[in-house]
Amino acid sequence: MVSDDFEEIKIGLEIHQQLNTNKLFCSCSSEMNEKNLIYEVRRRLRPVVSELGEFDRAAIFEFFRNREFVYRGYENECCLVDLDEEPPHEINRDALKIALEMAYNLGLYIPDELHIMRKLVLDGSAITSFQRTVLIGIGSSDFEKVKIKSLCLEEDAAKLEKEEKNLVYYSLSRLGIPLIEISTDPIISNPEESKEIAKRIGVEQGTVAVMLRRMEKNGLIKRIQDELDKRITRVYLTEKSENLLKNLSTVLREAEELLLSSLSDKEKQELKELLKKIQEDLKQRVGEYCPKEA
Repeated sequence: MVSDDFEEIKIGLEIHQQLNTNKLFCSCSSEMNEKNLIYEVRRRLRPVVSELGEFDRAAIFEFFRNREFVYRGYENECCLVDLDEEPPHEINRDALKIALEMAYNLGLYIPDELHIMRKLVLDGSAITSFQRTVLIGIGSSDFEKVKIKSLCLEEDAAKLEKEEKNLVYYSLSRLGIPLIEISTDPIISNPEESKEIAKRIGVEQGTVAVMLRRMEKNGLIKRIQDELDKRITRVYLTEKSENLLKNLSTVLREAEELLLSSLSDKEKQELKELLKKIQEDLKQRVGEYCPKEA
């Protein structure tokens, strides 16, 4: 349960489920036995200008953390595709079929064409700094009174093994395993709703408990038992996490100032209006593809 400061918050769920097939864009095994280590590769993240001539804020922030990533490859569970030294193979047909069947059974709209996209992943868990994903179904479908917003088929991230100062070790055995991602509408407004919806869609509460224990161990949150109701535990941010948020805001603000430093006030305003126009156009286009509720 969160503190009373978040009474107006609305929460949606993002559910991930691995598929028991080979990897999504190669024929490597997804069993994650990790028996025979065959190589280690070290890489660092360096921000570059995008096609739009911009730097990603999160990439700049991660760059200044000055971390080095060590990727460990195990026999039969990695290949050149994982290292981005070979183009991805044809998408795994078994995984695609499962994703299509799930989208159909959930009543989502399946586009006539499916396109493989890239999502930025900047914590080092993707050796390419992006994750390949396919939007399989979109819409607003009711499942056990839970509104499903979208279903994607994507690659799982590399598995974190350990951290030593500025070195972060990842196993490539999990990277590229097919992953179903289901997103719900942000309809949760209190702990009771969260508990009920988790029960309907089969999400174990233990998953949340593990995440909270991990955050508490890292000093990011503190849990305090409610004085009036001992069944309730309230979760609060610590001074450490608040300082991290402040530092992040500072880095993002400085990055924004750097990126816009060559623009005049008039040009900044024009850019703001153009981005707003694009945003409104995207909202309208998404609405055209979504099936209307009865």
